[in-house]
Amino acid sequence: MKNIILFILLSLILPRNLEVDFISQEDWLLGVPWIGGTDFNGGINVGSPVLYGQSTLSESDVKDIDIHFTSDPNMHSQCLVLSNSMDGTEIGIGTFPGYALDISNADNPRRLNIIFYENDGNLEWNPISVSGQDREYFIVMSSDYDASASIYQGQDPINMDVQYFSWLKKNPTLEWFSSEPAVLEFRNFWELSEFHLYSSNNQISIEWKHENTEVELESIEFYE
Repeated sequence: MKNIILFILLSLILPRNLEVDFISQEDWLLGVPWIGGTDFNGGINVGSPVLYGQSTLSESDVKDIDIHFTSDPNMHSQCLVLSNSMDGTEIGIGTFPGYALDISNADNPRRLNIIFYENDGNLEWNPISVSGQDREYFIVMSSDYDASASIYQGQDPINMDVQYFSWLKKNPTLEWFSSEPAVLEFRNFWELSEFHLYSSNNQISIEWKHENTEVELESIEFYE
């Protein structure tokens, strides 16, 4: 009897996944669903919204971040404020009730710039409209925090180093800042970009390729 060799090749292309969670005792902050939103109730996506701009960063460049919301004014961020018509008109320097941290290096978290959008010019990020139609979008940049936002003044930030675009609103059933601490956690989960199964002689061989070899070498100790 001749040996019969069976050869099977299975190839899968798996995308990178973003997961965003609002961690607080009460869910007083919600996402506003829109066509490009991929997480936190459909209100957040990676990079710039394609209808309005194009981030200079690729998906492999964005980092895991935490946004800490706080009622303590000493911990608020000073941000460039733009018109929410998305035409890039600068309104001034405003206040975001918290701060964003790049936590990819847990031993040395790095504070990031936030830029937000307004339509009434009060220079405070406080989207309290029930429908979310005050459209106080915000973008989290890759740059080190600068209270003067000087690197973005006179520029077109939506086409610069945008990591995340967010469209959020207050939960209409709860008070603004009804619970603290409150943290918005952004986590990126790397997937295998190529995955192959080979079957022959009653054995199965598995081969895979991580989509970012630098991340694989620096961050992954073993596969299970």
